[in-house]
Formats: sequence, structure tokens, C-alpha cells
Amino acid sequence: MIAYTLLHVQLRQYIIPLHQPYLKLRRQNSKYQYSEIIYYNAARDIVLLHDKLYEQGVRALNFLREDALTTAINLCSVTMLQPRGSTNMIMINSHHTLKLIEKCIGMKEDRLLRCGNNEPWGYSIMCAALGLLEAHLGTKTPELAKSTSAERFVNLHYRLLANQEPPVAEAGPPATPISGAATLSAPPGLGPSPGLDLPDRAKSVTPFSFNPTIPTVPVDPAVPGPWVLSGGDQSQLYNLDPSLELLGLNLNELWGESWELG
Repeated sequence: MIAYTLLHVQLRQYIIPLHQPYLKLRRQNSKYQYSEIIYYNAARDIVLLHDKLYEQGVRALNFLREDALTTAINLCSVTMLQPRGSTNMIMINSHHTLKLIEKCIGMKEDRLLRCGNNEPWGYSIMCAALGLLEAHLGTKTPELAKSTSAERFVNLHYRLLANQEPPVAEAGPPATPISGAATLSAPPGLGPSPGLDLPDRAKSVTPFSFNPTIPTVPVDPAVPGPWVLSGGDQSQLYNLDPSLELLGLNLNELWGESWELG
């Protein structure tokens, strides 16, 4: 069933890009209306195929693909190209288009809440697409559509945060500390013998001591060296001389030939 649905979805995803370049040409020439209808029907069928799987409890295909996001954008774009008051097939089914986009948003919500990847941009784009379409169709004012889309996105964010909080532990009787001499309830024949006190002592993490094989060499600060600052002159700590001669490098030997050539 999943393979059958996937093949139909991929077929319609192949049809959509073929007719997409002709959508904007519909305003100049009515012969491109066929491309609009095919584009709309292909996007609608993808949503209905995924919704049919959801009704049977199959969510694997939606979790592996981003069809909900792309299909919602396709439905919104093809409907937004239609002028207000038009009587073509797309505008007549505009209320059905809103329900399809809401189904896409519901599938995206279910995926975010179950998978927990917390990727907000795809969901925010879908909410914005629904708000734009509602404002274009006149079902909501632009301000109301904008606030509804923002509220839907914020509510999902709060639900994700609520799922991330650890469950509150139930209040129970205070635990009593177990001492070494306390006897533990165990089946017969197991556990310490009666009257045997267990010593209270800290157990070391490593039961053996580590002895390094390479002896450490102490550093004598009195011996001068290019990498050791002299202990007598404290001003050198704040006025360091970045000289290469302290590192055993002679500039005359390094750059003598270059200076002679210059």
C-alpha cells in the first residue's frame, strides 16, 4: 500500500513542474487554463493520498517526505493567481482548498510532535500560506489572518516545549537512609548473614595504584634558558621582548643572503 501510494505521489510530483511555467501565462491566454486545472488536481491528489494513509494509521511515508509542505505551497500559489470573483473551477473549490491546506498543517504538526526535530520554518511557511489564502479569498481580514497564523505557530511551539519538560515525580514517603548494619529483605539463603555488620567505608574507583614508568624531571628556575623567564627581573613579565634571538635564531644567518642581494 505504501509503495502504491508512493508511485502515485511521484507521478503527480512529476506532472506539477511540467505545467508550472504556464500558470502565469493564463492571464494572457485562456488556452493555459488546462495547465492550471492539471496543476491543482495533482496537488490535491497528493494531499488526499497522504490523508488516506493517515486514516489507516500509516505515517511512515509522511515522515520520510516533505509532501505536506510542498503541496500546501502549490495549492496556495495556484489559488492566489486567480482573481477575486472568478467562477472557474479553482475558485469554486476554494473552500475545499482551505481544508486541504489545513490537513497538510495537521500532518506537519503530527510529524513535529512525534519526531521532535523542532524545525520551525516549514511549519511557519505553511501557516503563512494559509493566512495569505484566507485573506485573498476574503474569508478573513488580513489582520485576523495574520494573527491566526502567528497564534497557530506559537501554540505549536508551546506544545513542543511542554513535551520536552520532564514529568513531575509523585510525592511519596521520605526515603530512609540505609546503613551498613541494616538488614535487607531478601529471599531465603541470600543476603548477609544475621548479625554480620558490613563496614561503612568508601570504595575507591580504581582498586590499584598507578605508578608512572617515566620519572619526572624537575625544572630548575635558576638555570637560564630561552623558554624560561628569569625570576629576578619582574618587569619582563609585563614588557616581553619578542626577539627571535631568545629562541636561538640568528637573523643574520636567516636573512643575510637576502640583505646582500638587496
